[in-house]
Amino acid sequence: MSEVTFRKTDVEGKLGFLTESPWQTHTNFLAEIDTADMELQATSFRRASGEAAEAGSLGRAATKKAADAGQADGQSLVDADERVATTSGGLQDDGEDMETASDVVEKSMALAQQTAEQLDALVKGPTGERFTEALDPLFDSTLAHTEDNWANWREKFATELNPYEPGTGLRVQYGDLVVDLHAPDFGPPLALAVRLKEDGIEHVAVAARSAAKEMKDTLAHYRKTLTGYGHELVGMGYDFSGSELSLWTSGEMLDYAVEAINNAKPGDEDTIRPHLAAVEALLAAAEGGRELTREEASFLGTFLHRLDDGKLLAISEHATDTSSIYPGMPGWASVSGTERTSADVLADAVMVLNNPDFHEWKRDFIEAPGGVHLIYPRTHGVDDVYTDPGADDGPEYLKDYDAMTQFLARSDIPPGDLMAERMTESALYTQELYTQHEEYRGGVANPGANRLLELAAKNPDAAAGMLADGEFSDRLFDQKWENSSGAAAFVTAGTTYPDGFATDQRDESDYDKARSNVIDIGRTDYDAVRTGRGETPEDMPLDHTDLEAAVQPILPTYQVPLPPH
Repeated sequence: MSEVTFRKTDVEGKLGFLTESPWQTHTNFLAEIDTADMELQATSFRRASGEAAEAGSLGRAATKKAADAGQADGQSLVDADERVATTSGGLQDDGEDMETASDVVEKSMALAQQTAEQLDALVKGPTGERFTEALDPLFDSTLAHTEDNWANWREKFATELNPYEPGTGLRVQYGDLVVDLHAPDFGPPLALAVRLKEDGIEHVAVAARSAAKEMKDTLAHYRKTLTGYGHELVGMGYDFSGSELSLWTSGEMLDYAVEAINNAKPGDEDTIRPHLAAVEALLAAAEGGRELTREEASFLGTFLHRLDDGKLLAISEHATDTSSIYPGMPGWASVSGTERTSADVLADAVMVLNNPDFHEWKRDFIEAPGGVHLIYPRTHGVDDVYTDPGADDGPEYLKDYDAMTQFLARSDIPPGDLMAERMTESALYTQELYTQHEEYRGGVANPGANRLLELAAKNPDAAAGMLADGEFSDRLFDQKWENSSGAAAFVTAGTTYPDGFATDQRDESDYDKARSNVIDIGRTDYDAVRTGRGETPEDMPLDHTDLEAAVQPILPTYQVPLPPH
């Protein structure tokens, strides 16, 4: 190593903060598309549809790419025959559209391979008219030229200071750099070494900046096109997440999708919906009975948390204001036969994320991405102390809270036990604020609490478990409701034995304890059922009709009292 030797890291350091190293971009992309699996995928999807021959050329191209990506002692690290059987489940339906889906998958893989080749050309091989040399050859030739200039600096840059007295001094001139050397010190000037090295680095950096820009454009096209392919597959009802082909669920595609959604207007379904393809694939897998891996659950959580604060609720609110979509119109999910919006997909994602029944890894915590965090009480300070009641922004808080509950209500997926408990605790917390502190009312109703109880009721086991707790049952019947349908649904869910629940198992079950607690309240303190406990605010009209209708059928000897004269 000489004074002018430089490395690629020196070039990368000259590119600027906003320019990613093209070498790193190239390496990252090859890792992203997992070229070692491309041969396997190209073959398996066609085999699944009985058309393996047509996959041959693509498989061979992928084999070469896989071999280039990784070898050990000259041997390929890929054993396609051994692994091919594990991927045929990537398209989880052997229906008549299998061939069409296979075509889309193959186009996606071909796109990935073509993109890899374009990046290869920028780094390793000729790039046509744009550069006379790719980055690696250019780096090598520039470094060699710089080293040669330094080794032969006398012949290339030095002249005698005095031609009439040779050997008395030398003048070294390189561009605007001039260095005079006087006898007996004729050693190479370090200033020249610095300049030669800087010029060599900058020469490669110019090409690297251009390559980085072209790579950025190439990858933008790749991600946009791949997003469209993923949307097509989801529209056909296929779960591409179940295969080893992870093109759509890579971290880079996650970042791309989230950025696109964050930059889109909340009502721009044409932009938002295609970027939810990977999320929809994971939801289809979960609802279809396949447990999500820890990595897949992490993908969902990361996706949701990286959306801008308020984005989930903004998308939901806009969907609420949008006119209905009918069969045959854009946005209609023809496979499921139901109307689907981006807000519905995102709400399902939150519910699946927080229901361990859909996970291999049985998580014991709740994730509340931006907007959904309102499901927790407002806190302040390091010890998470509840905020003082009667906050100045109480009505605005309840308005945002209602928007959050409307978003969650878009999902038909039942909450997990922890999520149901959190929904119920949240509903009671806000209803207590609303009832007990007039600052929280201010002319704004609190339908959010009612709505969350209806959602929690979709998990009868959780409802029964909570109502089996005497303190909780008392707290529920403390509440005063302008609309008691949520409380009624919760009580009905928690006190109704599920179909097929064996009679000999009822005693001492949570359902039995819940019924006992509710019956006890109904028989000894029916006013709590009719109006809740405590003083009723004058500006709060009560309606416990639904709650009474839920409690009365399980009271053994209850008779509806006559109306007052």
